[in-house]
Amino acid sequence: MTQNFDDKVLIVTGGNQGIGRAASLAASRLGASVVVASRTEKTGIETVQIIEKSKGKAIYVKTDVSDEASVVNLIEKTLESFGSLDMAFNNAGGGATSANPVSTLEQSVEDWDITINNNLKGTWLCMKHEIPPMLESGKGSIVNMSSIAGVRPGPVAGPSYTAAKSGIAGLTGMAGLEFAGRGIRINAVAPTVTLTERWQYDLQDKPELKSLISETMPMGRAGNVEEVVDAVLWLLSESSSYVTGQTLSVDGAHSDSIAGYQSPRQ
Repeated sequence: MTQNFDDKVLIVTGGNQGIGRAASLAASRLGASVVVASRTEKTGIETVQIIEKSKGKAIYVKTDVSDEASVVNLIEKTLESFGSLDMAFNNAGGGATSANPVSTLEQSVEDWDITINNNLKGTWLCMKHEIPPMLESGKGSIVNMSSIAGVRPGPVAGPSYTAAKSGIAGLTGMAGLEFAGRGIRINAVAPTVTLTERWQYDLQDKPELKSLISETMPMGRAGNVEEVVDAVLWLLSESSSYVTGQTLSVDGAHSDSIAGYQSPRQ
Protein backbone atom coordinates (compact mmCIF):
# COMPACT_ATOMS: atom_id res chain seq x y z
CA MET A 1 0.00 0.00 0.00
CA THR A 2 1.57 3.24 -1.15
CA GLN A 3 0.48 6.84 -1.29
CA ASN A 4 2.01 9.17 -3.82
CA PHE A 5 0.48 12.60 -4.21
CA ASP A 6 2.95 14.00 -6.74
CA ASP A 7 1.25 16.52 -9.04
CA LYS A 8 -1.93 16.36 -6.94
CA VAL A 9 -3.69 19.41 -5.52
CA LEU A 10 -5.36 19.07 -2.13
CA ILE A 11 -7.66 21.44 -0.24
CA VAL A 12 -7.73 21.08 3.56
CA THR A 13 -10.39 23.09 5.35
CA GLY A 14 -9.52 23.75 8.96
CA GLY A 15 -5.94 23.15 7.87
CA ASN A 16 -4.57 25.64 10.36
CA GLN A 17 -4.48 23.37 13.40
CA GLY A 18 -5.01 19.91 14.84
CA ILE A 19 -5.88 17.09 12.47
CA GLY A 20 -6.18 19.53 9.55
CA ARG A 21 -2.67 20.88 9.98
CA ALA A 22 -1.21 17.41 10.44
CA ALA A 23 -2.97 16.22 7.28
CA SER A 24 -1.69 19.23 5.34
CA LEU A 25 1.90 18.57 6.38
CA ALA A 26 1.69 14.83 5.74
CA ALA A 27 0.13 15.26 2.29
CA SER A 28 2.80 17.79 1.39
CA ARG A 29 5.50 15.31 2.32
CA LEU A 30 3.87 12.90 -0.12
CA GLY A 31 4.13 15.46 -2.90
CA ALA A 32 0.79 17.26 -2.84
CA SER A 33 0.34 20.97 -3.43
CA VAL A 34 -1.77 22.01 -0.45
CA VAL A 35 -4.38 24.72 -0.12
CA VAL A 36 -4.80 25.52 3.56
CA ALA A 37 -8.22 27.02 4.28
CA SER A 38 -9.40 28.39 7.61
CA ARG A 39 -11.02 31.37 9.27
CA THR A 40 -7.99 32.03 11.45
CA GLU A 41 -5.39 33.63 9.21
CA LYS A 42 -2.40 33.62 11.55
CA THR A 43 -2.28 29.87 12.16
CA GLY A 44 -3.25 29.12 8.57
CA ILE A 45 -0.28 31.08 7.27
CA GLU A 46 1.93 29.32 9.84
CA THR A 47 0.92 25.96 8.33
CA VAL A 48 1.88 27.19 4.87
CA GLN A 49 5.22 28.45 6.16
CA ILE A 50 6.00 25.07 7.73
CA ILE A 51 5.27 23.37 4.40
CA GLU A 52 7.37 25.85 2.46
CA LYS A 53 10.32 25.42 4.84
CA SER A 54 10.26 21.74 3.89
CA LYS A 55 10.34 22.71 0.19
CA GLY A 56 6.66 21.90 -0.29
CA LYS A 57 4.05 23.90 -2.19
CA ALA A 58 1.16 25.53 -0.36
CA ILE A 59 -1.06 28.59 -0.27
CA TYR A 60 -3.41 29.96 2.35
CA VAL A 61 -6.97 31.07 1.58
CA LYS A 62 -9.02 32.65 4.36
CA THR A 63 -12.30 30.72 4.28
CA ASP A 64 -15.56 30.46 6.18
CA VAL A 65 -17.04 27.17 5.04
CA SER A 66 -20.52 28.19 6.20
CA ASP A 67 -20.55 31.05 3.65
CA GLU A 68 -21.03 30.05 -0.01
CA ALA A 69 -19.24 33.07 -1.45
CA SER A 70 -16.21 32.28 0.71
CA VAL A 71 -16.18 28.66 -0.49
CA VAL A 72 -16.48 29.78 -4.11
CA ASN A 73 -13.49 32.06 -3.56
CA LEU A 74 -11.54 29.12 -2.12
CA ILE A 75 -12.09 27.05 -5.24
CA GLU A 76 -11.28 29.97 -7.53
CA LYS A 77 -8.03 30.71 -5.72
CA THR A 78 -7.09 27.03 -5.84
CA LEU A 79 -7.60 26.81 -9.59
CA GLU A 80 -5.80 30.13 -10.18
CA SER A 81 -2.78 28.96 -8.19
CA PHE A 82 -2.49 25.31 -9.20
CA GLY A 83 -4.77 24.82 -12.22
CA SER A 84 -6.71 21.84 -10.89
CA LEU A 85 -8.25 20.21 -7.85
CA ASP A 86 -7.69 16.50 -7.23
CA MET A 87 -8.43 15.95 -3.54
CA ALA A 88 -10.19 17.62 -0.62
CA PHE A 89 -10.26 17.00 3.11
CA ASN A 90 -13.33 18.80 4.45
CA ASN A 91 -12.15 18.92 8.02
CA ALA A 92 -13.47 22.29 9.28
CA GLY A 93 -16.21 22.08 11.88
CA GLY A 94 -16.25 22.06 15.63
CA GLY A 95 -18.89 23.11 18.11
CA ALA A 96 -18.92 20.01 20.33
CA THR A 97 -20.36 20.64 23.77
CA SER A 98 -18.38 17.84 25.42
CA ALA A 99 -16.83 20.25 27.92
CA ASN A 100 -20.31 21.38 28.98
CA PRO A 101 -22.84 18.88 27.64
CA VAL A 102 -26.44 19.98 27.17
CA SER A 103 -29.65 18.06 26.65
CA THR A 104 -32.08 18.38 23.77
CA LEU A 105 -34.26 20.61 25.93
CA GLU A 106 -31.32 22.82 26.96
CA GLN A 107 -29.90 23.19 23.45
CA SER A 108 -29.93 26.83 22.33
CA VAL A 109 -31.01 27.89 18.85
CA GLU A 110 -27.81 29.91 18.49
CA ASP A 111 -25.53 26.95 19.19
CA TRP A 112 -27.67 24.71 16.99
CA ASP A 113 -27.36 27.07 14.02
CA ILE A 114 -23.64 27.69 14.47
CA THR A 115 -22.80 23.99 14.82
CA ILE A 116 -24.97 22.85 11.91
CA ASN A 117 -23.61 25.64 9.69
CA ASN A 118 -19.94 25.04 10.50
CA ASN A 119 -20.20 21.26 10.13
CA LEU A 120 -23.04 19.95 7.98
CA LYS A 121 -23.76 23.00 5.83
CA GLY A 122 -20.05 23.73 5.44
CA THR A 123 -19.28 20.19 4.31
CA TRP A 124 -22.12 20.30 1.78
CA LEU A 125 -21.04 23.69 0.43
CA CYS A 126 -17.46 22.51 0.03
CA MET A 127 -18.49 19.40 -1.87
CA LYS A 128 -20.90 21.42 -4.00
CA HIS A 129 -18.02 23.54 -5.30
CA GLU A 130 -15.17 21.00 -5.13
CA ILE A 131 -16.88 18.41 -7.28
CA PRO A 132 -17.33 20.43 -10.54
CA PRO A 133 -13.58 20.87 -11.24
CA MET A 134 -13.07 17.21 -10.37
CA LEU A 135 -15.75 16.26 -12.87
CA GLU A 136 -13.89 18.22 -15.53
CA SER A 137 -10.78 16.13 -14.97
CA GLY A 138 -12.79 12.93 -14.58
CA LYS A 139 -11.46 11.99 -11.17
CA GLY A 140 -11.14 13.12 -7.58
CA SER A 141 -11.24 12.04 -3.96
CA ILE A 142 -12.93 13.74 -1.02
CA VAL A 143 -12.79 12.92 2.69
CA ASN A 144 -15.23 14.54 5.10
CA MET A 145 -14.85 14.85 8.86
CA SER A 146 -17.59 13.10 10.80
CA SER A 147 -17.19 11.90 14.39
CA ILE A 148 -17.88 9.06 16.76
CA ALA A 149 -20.99 11.13 17.57
CA GLY A 150 -22.12 10.65 13.97
CA VAL A 151 -21.78 6.86 14.24
CA ARG A 152 -23.39 6.27 17.62
CA PRO A 153 -24.95 9.04 19.75
CA GLY A 154 -23.43 9.62 23.18
CA PRO A 155 -24.48 11.90 26.02
CA VAL A 156 -21.46 14.21 25.92
CA ALA A 157 -21.64 15.37 22.29
CA GLY A 158 -24.86 17.33 22.55
CA PRO A 159 -27.79 17.44 20.11
CA SER A 160 -26.41 19.92 17.56
CA TYR A 161 -23.01 18.25 17.18
CA THR A 162 -24.55 14.77 17.02
CA ALA A 163 -27.03 15.89 14.38
CA ALA A 164 -24.34 17.63 12.34
CA LYS A 165 -21.89 14.73 12.35
CA SER A 166 -24.63 12.17 11.70
CA GLY A 167 -25.72 14.35 8.80
CA ILE A 168 -22.20 14.38 7.40
CA ALA A 169 -22.11 10.58 7.47
CA GLY A 170 -25.42 10.45 5.58
CA LEU A 171 -24.39 13.16 3.15
CA THR A 172 -21.15 11.31 2.45
CA GLY A 173 -23.04 8.13 1.64
CA MET A 174 -25.45 9.96 -0.66
CA ALA A 175 -22.72 11.86 -2.51
CA GLY A 176 -20.55 8.77 -2.76
CA LEU A 177 -23.43 6.93 -4.43
CA GLU A 178 -24.24 9.87 -6.70
CA PHE A 179 -20.73 10.22 -8.11
CA ALA A 180 -19.47 6.61 -7.91
CA GLY A 181 -19.77 6.18 -11.68
CA ARG A 182 -18.13 9.51 -12.52
CA GLY A 183 -14.64 8.97 -11.14
CA ILE A 184 -15.09 10.75 -7.82
CA ARG A 185 -14.84 8.94 -4.49
CA ILE A 186 -16.31 10.49 -1.35
CA ASN A 187 -15.74 9.07 2.12
CA ALA A 188 -15.59 10.25 5.73
CA VAL A 189 -13.67 9.51 8.89
CA ALA A 190 -15.23 9.35 12.34
CA PRO A 191 -12.65 9.79 15.11
CA THR A 192 -13.17 9.58 18.84
CA VAL A 193 -11.24 11.79 21.29
CA THR A 194 -7.99 12.59 19.47
CA LEU A 195 -4.97 14.24 21.07
CA THR A 196 -4.99 17.51 19.21
CA GLU A 197 -3.52 20.61 20.83
CA ARG A 198 -6.89 21.44 22.37
CA TRP A 199 -7.34 18.02 23.91
CA GLN A 200 -3.76 17.96 25.20
CA TYR A 201 -4.39 21.30 26.89
CA ASP A 202 -7.65 20.03 28.38
CA LEU A 203 -5.95 16.92 29.74
CA GLN A 204 -3.27 19.02 31.42
CA ASP A 205 -5.85 21.41 32.86
CA LYS A 206 -8.34 18.71 33.88
CA PRO A 207 -6.52 15.56 35.05
CA GLU A 208 -9.85 13.88 35.77
CA LEU A 209 -10.39 13.70 32.00
CA LYS A 210 -7.30 11.54 31.64
CA SER A 211 -8.71 9.05 34.13
CA LEU A 212 -12.08 9.11 32.39
CA ILE A 213 -10.46 8.34 29.03
CA SER A 214 -8.40 5.47 30.39
CA GLU A 215 -11.52 4.00 31.98
CA THR A 216 -13.91 4.38 29.05
CA MET A 217 -11.72 3.80 25.99
CA PRO A 218 -11.47 0.12 24.99
CA MET A 219 -7.76 0.58 24.20
CA GLY A 220 -7.23 2.55 27.38
CA ARG A 221 -6.16 5.72 25.57
CA ALA A 222 -7.30 8.45 23.23
CA GLY A 223 -6.37 8.41 19.57
CA ASN A 224 -3.30 10.14 18.14
CA VAL A 225 -3.58 12.75 15.40
CA GLU A 226 -1.32 10.67 13.17
CA GLU A 227 -3.68 7.71 13.41
CA VAL A 228 -6.55 9.76 12.04
CA VAL A 229 -4.36 11.37 9.38
CA ASP A 230 -3.18 7.97 8.15
CA ALA A 231 -6.81 6.97 7.59
CA VAL A 232 -7.53 10.24 5.77
CA LEU A 233 -4.52 9.85 3.47
CA TRP A 234 -5.48 6.27 2.68
CA LEU A 235 -9.00 7.30 1.72
CA LEU A 236 -7.66 10.15 -0.41
CA SER A 237 -5.18 7.90 -2.17
CA GLU A 238 -5.51 5.34 -4.93
CA SER A 239 -4.85 2.65 -2.31
CA SER A 240 -8.59 2.89 -1.50
CA SER A 241 -9.68 3.02 -5.15
CA TYR A 242 -12.75 0.79 -4.61
CA VAL A 243 -13.96 2.50 -1.43
CA THR A 244 -16.59 5.22 -1.64
CA GLY A 245 -19.63 6.42 0.28
CA GLN A 246 -18.22 5.05 3.54
CA THR A 247 -17.67 6.50 7.00
CA LEU A 248 -14.59 4.91 8.53
CA SER A 249 -14.51 4.83 12.34
CA VAL A 250 -11.07 5.64 13.73
CA ASP A 251 -11.94 5.15 17.36
CA GLY A 252 -10.33 2.06 18.85
CA ALA A 253 -13.79 0.41 19.12
CA HIS A 254 -15.08 3.28 21.25
CA SER A 255 -18.31 3.55 19.24
CA ASP A 256 -19.03 -0.07 20.07
CA SER A 257 -18.32 0.32 23.77
CA ILE A 258 -20.69 3.25 24.38
CA ALA A 259 -23.66 1.09 23.41
CA GLY A 260 -23.89 0.28 27.12
CA TYR A 261 -24.81 3.86 28.05
CA GLN A 262 -27.92 3.95 30.25
CA SER A 263 -30.30 6.88 30.04
CA PRO A 264 -31.09 8.62 33.33
CA ARG A 265 -34.38 7.47 34.88
CA GLN A 266 -35.25 10.85 36.35
